[in-house]
Amino acid sequence: MPILIFNNDTGDDVDFLCRDEWNLPIQVDELQKWVRKSVNIIEHGNYIADIGFCWRRNSSGGGPVIDCEFMKDLLNIGVSLHLSEYPGFSDEDESAMGLKLYENMKYSQNKMSAQQGDSPEPASPEPASPAR
Repeated sequence: MPILIFNNDTGDDVDFLCRDEWNLPIQVDELQKWVRKSVNIIEHGNYIADIGFCWRRNSSGGGPVIDCEFMKDLLNIGVSLHLSEYPGFSDEDESAMGLKLYENMKYSQNKMSAQQGDSPEPASPEPASPAR
């Protein structure tokens, strides 16, 4: 999944970053770069940046820093930050599993929109296979 940025009002995808990267510090750095580049381009709205991450096998504490400037840029665009922790370790080959989890998440979002009368009922994705 790793970083899905979408419009929370319409459900439309805005961008998809770090497709095969599950390491949170790298993802936060890439999101910061994207936000700083987009802050004067993207129209203020109601967006969600959902970071899907896995544990770091050799971590010893700590993690990425989300500084005040980054938080201000998120606020200026209208982005809420969601952190979605998935099973497994970031150094395993989880890209296929991550893509299936992403598809299931989008299906759930679309189904909720359909139940609220915003769009037709989505087709069901194949179920995600269990993590190794």
